[in-house]
Amino acid sequence: EKAGRDEGQRRSNHVIETFRAPDCCFLMPSVDEALTDDTPIDISHESLLRGWIRLTGTGTSEGWIAEEDRNGRIWRNLLEAAENGSTLSGNVARDRQRWWQQTRPTAAWAARYGNRFDAIDTYVRNSAQRAFRQRFVVAGAIALALMTSIGALLYWSYETVQRTAEKAEQSKLTREHNELTNLYRENRKELDLA
Repeated sequence: EKAGRDEGQRRSNHVIETFRAPDCCFLMPSVDEALTDDTPIDISHESLLRGWIRLTGTGTSEGWIAEEDRNGRIWRNLLEAAENGSTLSGNVARDRQRWWQQTRPTAAWAARYGNRFDAIDTYVRNSAQRAFRQRFVVAGAIALALMTSIGALLYWSYETVQRTAEKAEQSKLTREHNELTNLYRENRKELDLA
C-alpha cells in the first residue's frame, strides 16, 4: 500500500513540476520554490488570463479587461469634463452618445469610476443634443450660403442675358436708323435733282 501511495505521489509531483516549469507557469508556487507535502498548489492568475481569450482578447479583438479599462477612462473623462463645465465638440459628443448606447452603463458600474451616474447621463444627452443643434445650424448656414450663391449666379445670368438682348436690340435699331438715314439722303438727292 505504501508503494502505491509513493507511486501516486511520484506521478502527482511529476505532473505538478511539469505545469510549474518556467516555460509553462500554470501552477504556483513557481519552480524556484521547493515543494513539501504541506505546500498548497494553486493555479496562477497569469495562466488564467493567457487562456481566457474573452477576458484578454486576441491580436485583432479587445478583451473584457481592455474594454473595461477603456470604458473606465471614458467615464472618468466625462466626469471631469462635466465637473469642469466643459463643452464636448460635436464629434466627441456623438461618439460619447454612441458609446453610452452601446455600453449601457449602470449606476452600480459608474460607482467604480467616480459615480455621478445621473449627472453624466444628463451631460451626455445634453451634449449630444447641443451637437445636433450645432450641426443643424451649420447645415442651415451652408444651405443658406449655397442658395444665396445660386441666387446671385441666376441674377448675374439674367442680367447678362438682358444686357446682351439690349445690345442686340440697340444694334438692330442703329442699323435700321442708318438704313433709313441713307434712304432719306438718297431720296433727298433725287428730289433735289428733279
